[in-house]
Amino acid sequence: MKRLKRPVRTTILFGLICGFVFGPLCFAMNYLFSWSNAICLSFWMYVAGYATLLSYWNKQRLQSIAFPLLFLLLTIFLMDSIVGFYILALIMVSWIRSGIYIQKAGWMRFAIELLLCSLGGFLVISFTPGSIFAWSLGVWMFFLIQSFYFVIFEIGGTVTEDYCMTGLFERAQKRAETILSAGPH
Repeated sequence: MKRLKRPVRTTILFGLICGFVFGPLCFAMNYLFSWSNAICLSFWMYVAGYATLLSYWNKQRLQSIAFPLLFLLLTIFLMDSIVGFYILALIMVSWIRSGIYIQKAGWMRFAIELLLCSLGGFLVISFTPGSIFAWSLGVWMFFLIQSFYFVIFEIGGTVTEDYCMTGLFERAQKRAETILSAGPH
């Protein structure tokens, strides 16, 4: 039985929700933590939510994402730097997604993953000069760029159980065979 999900739409919607909630969440956490820790905790919650979605789509256990998320959580309180945490969070997102979706780490996928993560990170940095609105917009733009991963590596924006088992060439070949076997209408 194939299990279908809509990761493009879900990633964009998740990013939109994260962008809307970012300001109120940071202000609420600022009562308990410093401003930089509140921002980093908000980022951590988004990374944890996104990693959970990734593991759900691929039917992975949550233990596979536990170590990177716990490590990332500890670094919030060990280093008091938003930029340092943000760079580390980008690395962890790449690590988590690579471990879940790239079973046989191909250089092409790794390069595209690195490019998309860097591009998403650049958008957040470029839209965050100081206002909370700019941070929120940057967070949404990051997830918008992350949704391109599924557009590049999937047909129709759906994840199936056999997605990780087949490569890009095999999926294209299977699709061509399906089209050719349908014959003229």
